[in-house]
Amino acid sequence: IIFVDGLKHGRQLVPSFKGIKNIIQAIHVYDPVTLTHYKAGWVPGADSWPVPVWPMTDISQYFYGPIKPDYHSSLVFEGSFPNGTEITVNVQQVSVRSTLQIRLDDNEVYKKVFICGPEPGDDWTQIISTQWGYQNISGKDYSVVLPSDGKKLTFANIDGDWMTYNKITIRSATGTMEIVPANTTWGSRQDTYKITAEGKITDRDGNPIVPLNTLTNALELAVTENIPVMVQEFGVYNQTPHPVTLAYLSDVVSVMNKNKTGYAMWNLIGTMGIINSGRSDCNYEEYRGRLLDREMTTIIQRSGR
Repeated sequence: IIFVDGLKHGRQLVPSFKGIKNIIQAIHVYDPVTLTHYKAGWVPGADSWPVPVWPMTDISQYFYGPIKPDYHSSLVFEGSFPNGTEITVNVQQVSVRSTLQIRLDDNEVYKKVFICGPEPGDDWTQIISTQWGYQNISGKDYSVVLPSDGKKLTFANIDGDWMTYNKITIRSATGTMEIVPANTTWGSRQDTYKITAEGKITDRDGNPIVPLNTLTNALELAVTENIPVMVQEFGVYNQTPHPVTLAYLSDVVSVMNKNKTGYAMWNLIGTMGIINSGRSDCNYEEYRGRLLDREMTTIIQRSGR
């Protein structure tokens, strides 16, 4: 038997292997990476990500500029946005050059040009030089107060390469809404969504924008097409808050069990596992001379049968 890693860092099945004997496709579950790899030392910029929450919203983290024409698209929210509402974008990373634009209905209310270089300046907390040029980390907030009432907010990268954001905050007199993107997959385009009077985000048809769609779609395809598959890797680094980790893993395991998919963690012993994980916010149980995260273990042992 040969196990074959999936495409796009293990996220997707490999269609060309369908029907080949003795092949089992193996996918990885690390989305959203801003949750699973929060403050991981081997991931550039992970120390500038906001503290993870769960659930998140299945919206792309990327704003692609015209240099990426296949992915260039705008994030649009339709709803009620009163005069005086404060809109804040926490910017994560910018590749070379990007221009963030915010529009209320059809009118530009904010524009910020980001140019990466070797100096921190006012925008950068970390300088990253790559073969494609500077791709610096910001982690800073950029805000605008709406000058009038409106029904549509549009966020776009109107000039440049690509940029990512950690969070969009909409703060009005009636309350605060935080939109944390869960889709960290390269190439995912932005779309149009509705914000209901109750503060819920839906698609244009009123369906909730739920997380873990990439995993769900891959496993449902495997069931429909009779493709042998397993989840070969998943887990959460020990800097993500323990309650958030448990809530996320519970949902991931539920999706895998629903689709009758076998799974294996990245490690059982270590920073992403159930034993000696080094968490500061976990009540460990002593187990054969080691420290066991019993709550996580119970979730991982859950069966779909």
